[in-house]
Amino acid sequence: MSTIQPAHATKNVASLAYPLPPPLSHKTLHLAQDSTAATTTGSTLWLGAQVLTIYLYTLYTPIASHGKRALDLGAGTGLTSLALAALGWDVTSTDVAQLVSSTGILRRNIEDPRNGSTAGTAHVRELDWLAPPLDEQPYDLIVTADTIYSPPLVVPLLNTIRAYADAKTVVLVALEVRDEALIRGALETATEMGFVVKKVPRTKLRKALGVAKVEWAKEEWAGVEVWRLKWEGGDA
Repeated sequence: MSTIQPAHATKNVASLAYPLPPPLSHKTLHLAQDSTAATTTGSTLWLGAQVLTIYLYTLYTPIASHGKRALDLGAGTGLTSLALAALGWDVTSTDVAQLVSSTGILRRNIEDPRNGSTAGTAHVRELDWLAPPLDEQPYDLIVTADTIYSPPLVVPLLNTIRAYADAKTVVLVALEVRDEALIRGALETATEMGFVVKKVPRTKLRKALGVAKVEWAKEEWAGVEVWRLKWEGGDA
């Protein structure tokens, strides 16, 4: 049985020992948290990132992931970024200035020597969704978890995804449904902008949790959903 606990049970734990899912369950990440941060919710772990990370480990193998580029938007504590790097991805882990500063939670976790990987890489970058995007090649994978919570940020988030994706980019959005109208409105907006939006069946998420031996009661993660976005809107 896995020792992974749902995020809401560990919010006040300042340092989490967090085992990765199979096939890398022998590796443990060390995640600092700060539940006292007043200006950001990204300094603690959230359920969406946990479920997304476990699901990703059923999609990709270390061999298939080697050398591919991933972008993590609103990376928070860095769980998903570090998990992808352990699989072999070269990950750009992004968030707001507070989290990527020299003392920020995200930078501390990504640069913690105990979290280092010989398979892939993870590096930290500040990324403001309201600022013009950088001119760079599209990523192979874009992930974001627990980032649809504020109506004014929905379009900037989707614009950022669009800026770094093309038709070949796999985009996975994990969320915890607290405001049904906000979530459905965000997904409708994504469709209107030119994305094809499909929900990952809950049976697949449940199977991923089973593979990882995460035996949470269904109410522990009842509101978590993962959506796949595919850009089909043509050139920007």
